[in-house]
Amino acid sequence: MGNTHVVKCALKKVLITDENVTAALKNAEGQDAQLVSWSIKDFPTNGENYTHVVTSVEVKYLINGEESTTSFVVKLGIPQPTVPLHDSIHFAFVKEAQVYEELIPLLNTEMTSLGLKPLRVPKCYHASCETEKEVIYLQDLRLCGFQIYNRQEVFDKAHTTLVLKELAKLHASSLLLQVTDGYEDLEAKFSILYKDCFDITKEAMQLSKIILNRYIEKTLAVLRDIGNYEKAVDWLENLKHRGFELMMKQLKYNTRFAVVCHGDCWNNNMLFRYDAIGNPAEVMLINLDLFRQASLAIDLKMFFYHSLSYDDREANLEYYLDTYYASFKNVMEAGGLAMPFTRQELVDEYESKHLYACFWAMAYLPTLVSANEDPCDETPSNESPEPAKTENVLISSDSITAHTYWEKPLTQERKDNFVRKFKRNSEIMSRFLSLFDRFEEEDSEED
Repeated sequence: MGNTHVVKCALKKVLITDENVTAALKNAEGQDAQLVSWSIKDFPTNGENYTHVVTSVEVKYLINGEESTTSFVVKLGIPQPTVPLHDSIHFAFVKEAQVYEELIPLLNTEMTSLGLKPLRVPKCYHASCETEKEVIYLQDLRLCGFQIYNRQEVFDKAHTTLVLKELAKLHASSLLLQVTDGYEDLEAKFSILYKDCFDITKEAMQLSKIILNRYIEKTLAVLRDIGNYEKAVDWLENLKHRGFELMMKQLKYNTRFAVVCHGDCWNNNMLFRYDAIGNPAEVMLINLDLFRQASLAIDLKMFFYHSLSYDDREANLEYYLDTYYASFKNVMEAGGLAMPFTRQELVDEYESKHLYACFWAMAYLPTLVSANEDPCDETPSNESPEPAKTENVLISSDSITAHTYWEKPLTQERKDNFVRKFKRNSEIMSRFLSLFDRFEEEDSEED
C-alpha cells in the first residue's frame, strides 16, 4: 500500500480520542455512563477512500455500577493537499453533521406528530467539524441486525420496494416541514441544501469538471471497445467538455417537485435488516453528505440507474413508480395536504432527469470493478511502510497525494487497463451498458 494507506491508519489513532468517544457514549447511553475503555475495530470490507475513512469503535463503560458494552460507527475526514479538495471534503462533513443534528430531528417531528414512523436513518451521537479533525460518531446499526447489501449486485423487487417507500417518506416529510412549520424556503433555513461538495466554490467546480471529464473519457474507451454504440459515443464526445454544466442544469427544479433529496441514492448507501426467512424487513439510509433540495426525480433516477438491472427497471417501472407515489400520498394525506403532482406528472419528471443519473452512473459503476482498490494507488507500490514510521505520520495536508491521481494524464495504457478490468465483470458491465442500450430513445437533454 502507498503513503495514503499509512495516513489513514494514523488518522484513526489521532482523531479518535477519549474525549470524543466519551461525548458519543454519554449522548447514546446517558450522562451517567462512564467510559472504561475503547478499541478500534475495522470493518471486514474496505470502508475507505481518499476523502474519508469509516471504521468502528467498541466501547466498555460503567452505568449504575454495572459494566456494559456498545459500539459506534465512526467517519473521519482525511486532510487534503489542495484548497478545492479541502473545501469540498470539509463542506461534506459540515453538511452531514447539520443534516443529522438539525434537519433530521425536524423532519422526524413532523412524521411522529402524525403518528407516522420516523425516517430510517442512523442516530448521530457526536460530530466535530473542526478543520482537518472532522469526525462523526453514528449508531452502529449492526447491533440492530442491519447489514450492507453487496453493492456489486442489483436489487431485487423486494429490496427496491422497501427503498422506494422510505424515499417517499423522506421526500414528503420535507413538504410537511415547509407547510406546517412555515419553512417555505428550506434552502433559506438550511443553506447546506443549496450546495454540494462539488460546487461550493469555483475551484471545487473546476476540479469536478476535470473528474467528470475523466469518467466520460473512460466511458468512451469502454463503448468504443465494445462497439455498436456509435450514437452514444458521438453524444458523449459532443458534451464531454460541458458535461458538468449540463449536470448542474439538471439540479434546477420545478417547485412542485422540490423536496429534500438524499442525493447519493444507490445500494452502497443503504443497510437492510432481514426477517427470519431472509426477506428484507427494514431499510436504513446512510451517508447523508449529499442531502440537498432538488427534484425528487434526482433520487429516483439515480436509484433506478445505479442499483437495478435494465430488465427489472423496464419490466417493473410502472409498479415502482406506483409504489413511490402511494407512499408519498400516504404521508401527505396524514398531514392533510394535497398531492402537488399527479401520477403522470411524476412519470414526466422522472424521465426528464436521465442525464444527471447517467453522469453519476458513469462515475459510480466503474468503481465497483475495483471495489477494494485505493483510487490513489492505481499503480501498487513495492515499498511497505516501516511500522515505526506509521505511528509518527504527520497528519497534515502534506501527507496525502490524492490530488495527483486526477492530475495524471489519462494515457491510452490507463484506458486499456480500465477497459480490461471492466470487461471482467459482466454483471456490472451490463448495468453500465444499459445506460446507452436505448440511447436513441432517450432524451439526452443536451440543448
